[in-house]
Amino acid sequence: LKTVMLEVDAHTYEYTGRHVYVPNNKLITNPVINQNFMRRYAVHHFVIVTDSDVDVFRLKAHLEELASQHCSHFNDVAERYHSFIEKRMEIDLHMLEPAVRITTNKFGKFETEISIFCPTEEAVKIEQQISTDFMKHWHEIKNKLYANASHIRTPCQTDIYNQ
Repeated sequence: LKTVMLEVDAHTYEYTGRHVYVPNNKLITNPVINQNFMRRYAVHHFVIVTDSDVDVFRLKAHLEELASQHCSHFNDVAERYHSFIEKRMEIDLHMLEPAVRITTNKFGKFETEISIFCPTEEAVKIEQQISTDFMKHWHEIKNKLYANASHIRTPCQTDIYNQ
């Protein structure tokens, strides 16, 4: 005997049409947690990749503020839904406030991962709003950095101009 479950895509939060078959003995011998809370709200993760010429660690607080602003219109409902999920599903969701994590990739670029607890239907829209606002700010900083440094020549530039 087996139990049939429907698979949910982790990025779009929609049913994929695939079925997952779980033997009943696995359901009896292992703990089973229903994580079907993703219908209305989900923990949405996305990554923004930037060059390393601007220190994104200095922009982290600004990015956290941007994420909080874009998530503020549903905070009350999110808190209630968060509590409901934890009580009903008996799971511990530590994630209610937006979180930002900065790493580097193998190409030496910064990867800024943002995690938000948001309505499933609005996840991609909010991701685009946060990304757009962050990149506008990042480009402003980058342009100021290059404007201030435009009069400074590196040793390589000096050699090229002296030839």
